[in-house]
Amino acid sequence: MTIDIAPYLAEIQKLMGIVLERAKSSGVTNGILRVDQLDILLDGALSLATDLERDIYNEVLHKEGRSYHYDSNEMDLLALGIIFSSWSGWIFQAKSEDPSRDAESREQAKAVSKYVESMIVNAIRGGQNIGKNNGQPEERSEPIGIV
Repeated sequence: MTIDIAPYLAEIQKLMGIVLERAKSSGVTNGILRVDQLDILLDGALSLATDLERDIYNEVLHKEGRSYHYDSNEMDLLALGIIFSSWSGWIFQAKSEDPSRDAESREQAKAVSKYVESMIVNAIRGGQNIGKNNGQPEERSEPIGIV
């Protein structure tokens, strides 16, 4: 079994289209997300995460014989993290190779794209380091680097 991430990315992209259209209609011209537009994205993403968390639950259950409760905050946030991490990997890669974008914009996206994976992996490792011995993030520092 595997999990196909592409349908989730397609749905996030549809949501981004709705968000950007609503932003334009409310006078936002730079495409920057504001709270009222972000709510649309997060509501839709949370709905997608519910589907993905079932897939994650089933995949882990298949491999391990057990899994964490799929209807939990932890699994919701894991699924959201996977969706947004994957979207970040896709969008910067795609924009760095989009011939319809100007060269400077492609180079900017390429610069970020080189580090998306290391930032995400290092953030995961940072979280795991904090969680060792039932550790908590309060009053801690766990810097993550990009390499």
